[in-house]
Amino acid sequence: MGRTFKDTLRFDAEKTFLNTNSFAESVVHWPLGDHAEAVTRKAIVDWDEQEGQMFGTTRFTSGPKGRKADRFVNIELSMSITVTESDRFVLTNQTDGSEYLANVIRRVAEDHGMQSWLCVVPNGFDSKSARVRQ
Repeated sequence: MGRTFKDTLRFDAEKTFLNTNSFAESVVHWPLGDHAEAVTRKAIVDWDEQEGQMFGTTRFTSGPKGRKADRFVNIELSMSITVTESDRFVLTNQTDGSEYLANVIRRVAEDHGMQSWLCVVPNGFDSKSARVRQ
């Protein structure tokens, strides 16, 4: 039996978009939020342009270190990977190597090859420091 159209799309997505030499980067996936089950995945990580704002929702809090904001991120993965709303991802800043712990909120899109998940780094950024707090 030959390859189906769905198989072709999945193959193309994994070889083109999830190529770490092009679009993708490595992320650590914690299924059900359990770091003991951590596995490295290839994903496209798309940070929201404005910290703390996505779809008209702003999440700011004030504290002793200034104003804090949640940071939203879209993570695109192969459809062959099972993701749930209890999962977490550890993302690495490609500039300075710092790590971010992102909680999965919901699936926002899918097709036969890829799935896209909205995640949040809660109170990850504050106005007095560029470093991320986990």
